[in-house]
Amino acid sequence: MKCPNCGVENDDNALYCYFCGRVLPQKEWNISADTDSDLKKKKSNRILKIMLGILGGLLAVSLAFLAVMIVRDNKKTDPEPVDMLELANKLYEEKDYMTAATRYELVLQDDPDNEEAAFGSAMSKLYFISEELGRYVMDEEYMEASEYMRDFLINDQIEDANELGLEFPIICETMYGKVGFYLDSEDRCYVYVGDFEDSIRSGFGCIIASDLSDFIHGTIECYAAYGQWKDDMPNGQMEVIRDSATDDHTYIKGTVKNGVWTGDVEFIGIGYSGENTFDLWCEFEDGIAVIQEEVKNQEGRFYRISKDGDDTGTYIVQPIDASDMTYGIYAYADIM
Repeated sequence: MKCPNCGVENDDNALYCYFCGRVLPQKEWNISADTDSDLKKKKSNRILKIMLGILGGLLAVSLAFLAVMIVRDNKKTDPEPVDMLELANKLYEEKDYMTAATRYELVLQDDPDNEEAAFGSAMSKLYFISEELGRYVMDEEYMEASEYMRDFLINDQIEDANELGLEFPIICETMYGKVGFYLDSEDRCYVYVGDFEDSIRSGFGCIIASDLSDFIHGTIECYAAYGQWKDDMPNGQMEVIRDSATDDHTYIKGTVKNGVWTGDVEFIGIGYSGENTFDLWCEFEDGIAVIQEEVKNQEGRFYRISKDGDDTGTYIVQPIDASDMTYGIYAYADIM
């Protein structure tokens, strides 16, 4: 091959002119061709790398999404354990007392000695009861309130509170005002719903109790006394409704001083048909009945008191050996 620069003949396979060093035309074209081929290969490799990068990125995103879904499904199927005591305390603060009580009981099933749960359970139940009793008294449904106490077995709740060492009276703030839980001399519970001055009962108030008994009447299933209070005792006009286990439904009204009847007091017997079975008046002095007529039975154990001496044969009956017992309001007198 002749060199186009100097005209010297070169070997056909020579890359350069051996005389002037010029790149021979045929070999220059081949190098250019090889260079273009390399560029095309490099370009193809670059495109391939880009595509592989995109596919790798998509794969990484898919794997991350799949991992998130697996974690979420695990949380749904295997939730974190609930702190039941913490939940119960929250419900108590939100005043959802009955639900709180059930949660406290679940805690006590697993941990019977948990004092916080036991206290929370007792107080939740008392607050729940106080809300219901407050509503009844607000609606002047006094006997319904007493029946509610009886059906709710309030004395069982008080026994639990006593065992926990809770100090009585327990006064609960409700949407209907203050409701107080008190104990009588025999540790039986009664509830006061009404007005307070600080922690002293003063103004209008109502005593509610159930499953009582006294020397005269035996068992009294339901009892309510409502009227004026002063110095933490019934003082002023009071009215009493009581239901005994022998279907004796009695309505009493008069004046009390420090919880016992004084002056003229009316006793009205009411049958469940709504008709009066008796209506009489009796005079009292500091809770002691003034004798108007005395009748003894064969054993000489009883005397009967009837101020008006009517012919109905209905009297207040009091045993002779209880002649010094006082009539008045439950928890303040011997005979209700």
